[in-house]
Amino acid sequence: MSCNTGLKPALSERLFAAAQEISSLTHIDIGSDHAHLPRYLLETRKVRHMIVVEKHALPFARAKEALKGYNADLRFGDGLHVIKAGEGDSLSITGMGAQTIIKILAEPEKVPPSLVLQANDKPELLRTWALEHSYALKNETMVTGFWPYTILSLEKSKLADPSYDGLEPELALKFGPLLLKTGDPILYETLNKQAKHYGKKLAKPWAQKRLELIQKALRYYD
Repeated sequence: MSCNTGLKPALSERLFAAAQEISSLTHIDIGSDHAHLPRYLLETRKVRHMIVVEKHALPFARAKEALKGYNADLRFGDGLHVIKAGEGDSLSITGMGAQTIIKILAEPEKVPPSLVLQANDKPELLRTWALEHSYALKNETMVTGFWPYTILSLEKSKLADPSYDGLEPELALKFGPLLLKTGDPILYETLNKQAKHYGKKLAKPWAQKRLELIQKALRYYD
């Protein structure tokens, strides 16, 4: 692998956590912006070849500059529209809304068997999508940042996802089955903050229902 002599870009905590879930021959990263994640993956030899997709001109130019001399194929376009079926062994999408990520994944024949997804909101939508499309959770990670981020590592599977066994479905989808089972400390801190927040709004039925769900999740830490 050839690479330029520039210093490694510093990864944010959420991107570093995502990088730990990736290891493949050819990896696709959609919405790379500055290309920090693809460059890190190549420099640390977690992947041999990158396909980097950007649909905006300025981020595409940044990525192109950052990946000069690296084993990376940069494509200007919208998500999987510029990808052929079977081109990648794995794929990552980070730093977007859950609904945007799901929209990008709406070409199932092009979606690789291994996924790393990090939504800036509503990770339960990604968990639901995974169950509906036969992807099982390999790992869930939470990291702190502007707000708590959840990184989902998923693998195509013909079997039902055992991560949800023994858990109330609504609870597991909302807060993460593996996070609950492992007693994740960042989730615990987040739940306590949310409990205080919704506890102040108990006059509103929707807040009471949310608080009850949070309290059920906190019982896993007893």
